[in-house]
Amino acid sequence: MNEDIRYKAAAAVVALANRAESAGLKEAGEVKGAQWQPVPYDEHSVFNQAKLREAVSYYEIAESIFPAAAGFGLPRAMILENMGEWDEAIAAYRAVDASGSEGIESIGIQRCEEKKAGTYDESEGLSDFDEDAEPSEEEAAMMQAMQGKSTAEILAMMEAHMKNKMAGGKSAAQPAAAPVGESAAADDAAQVALAFVNLLLDRDYKAARKLLHPDGDMSVADMKESFESMFEGEEFPTTANVFDVQTDMPNIGEDGVAWIYVNIDSDNQEAVAMVVAEHGGQLRLREVEFGRP
Repeated sequence: MNEDIRYKAAAAVVALANRAESAGLKEAGEVKGAQWQPVPYDEHSVFNQAKLREAVSYYEIAESIFPAAAGFGLPRAMILENMGEWDEAIAAYRAVDASGSEGIESIGIQRCEEKKAGTYDESEGLSDFDEDAEPSEEEAAMMQAMQGKSTAEILAMMEAHMKNKMAGGKSAAQPAAAPVGESAAADDAAQVALAFVNLLLDRDYKAARKLLHPDGDMSVADMKESFESMFEGEEFPTTANVFDVQTDMPNIGEDGVAWIYVNIDSDNQEAVAMVVAEHGGQLRLREVEFGRP
């Protein structure tokens, strides 16, 4: 199995890990039940241990498939930290640090050690990190870029960082300049895809259908059936997020801007994937697929 195939296989397993994590980490008040525990040092979040353990297992599998991917180990360490498994989290951060990453994980090690000892000060956050060990310009840029990001976003950043490092490039926090308009077009495509799924979540199928490419033949009834059948036996979901944006897939066609994967916050972490294409100066959706892979 060559390196590219290994990486893609590992990335597929990481997608499963992210879904398990999303199902196992929620805002306080969003879910109820004995299986939900408060996240240590985070009064705003709760976690389901079984689901997060599932996510940890998936990340371990991904790391075994592609050991060079330091970015796969960072989310695993962060999940263990959220669970209050300080020793496991420290070991996970150390494993990432030893893999040739840029040293950002040492912040996580220090944070976990302080939490374990009961000396961690939430109000100070990263500012209380070893003042004598100033981060490099690249480390500081990466840390700044990670502020406020979800684990999925951090994972994507670390994956890009790892890829660029392997290619001899810069950190993901200091990307090479993209072709003019390419990033903005991808962002616009992601917004249209998310808007479409939000309309589905609102059950406004007529409005959602207006975003489809005119070459498609999906009726309002077909759309309703395909979407709502994914959630039989569970509470109908209300939120979603863009999980993946691919602009270089060969099968999106000449008019295609991006392939978008929108993850839905449901019990089974269902999803809607689609190609966003240009039509008459507007962005429209085609090849819409309901359900996770």
